[in-house]
Amino acid sequence: LSLASRLWDYIAVRKWPRTLQTTPAMTKRVASMDDWLLGGAKKDGTVVTTKSGRTFPTDEHDWRFFSDSVPQTLATVAAQNFRIVFFTNQRALFSGDDQSSIVQVFVSLGSLQYRKPCTGMWEHFEKYENGGISINRQCSFYVGDAAGRICSSLRGKKDHSAADRLFALNIGINFFTPEQYFLKQTHIENYILPSFSPSLSLDAKLCLFEPEYLFCHISSVFRCLFIGYAFSLLGFFP
Repeated sequence: LSLASRLWDYIAVRKWPRTLQTTPAMTKRVASMDDWLLGGAKKDGTVVTTKSGRTFPTDEHDWRFFSDSVPQTLATVAAQNFRIVFFTNQRALFSGDDQSSIVQVFVSLGSLQYRKPCTGMWEHFEKYENGGISINRQCSFYVGDAAGRICSSLRGKKDHSAADRLFALNIGINFFTPEQYFLKQTHIENYILPSFSPSLSLDAKLCLFEPEYLFCHISSVFRCLFIGYAFSLLGFFP
């Protein structure tokens, strides 16, 4: 298990076994998914969930596949020359190794650029862990349970976040919920995303200040208050 760190952020990378032969065709299309069972730290389910029904597993044996179709679905995807990659946020996890893994697993152990919905884990995978092969994002997809879905008659409780849907959106690949991908659910559940869209703001031609003349006639010292989400690096302005 290799560990790379920047500032207070960490990413743990589980590589493919050396005996597994890969070809360029296997690395151009990526089937990426949320979560993996790591030392009993798995929380809730995209590929696996708990047998007990609890949010957190009671031990390393308290797990089951999200549905009976998961193994065959993953086998089908692998047969179609997709590379299967798991991206998961596990800030509390700092050690552990599973020699039986035959897929790539990227674990965000910190809270900055590697933590979903930030794209650090994907960028690290694409730059350093994919054999230098460019990825066809139009043919790649991400499956995750943090989809921003609201409480409804179909869903007893809302999703804990929208980080997985935003992760796919930030990367520019297709997104599916576990129900859509493994259970072939065709109904699109209602979901809520943050009202602020970085991509729209970057594309828009906006003034530096609103109104534009806000600071034009100020000659004395003034205080500027920056407001943003946690870990948005507001304190790093010069």
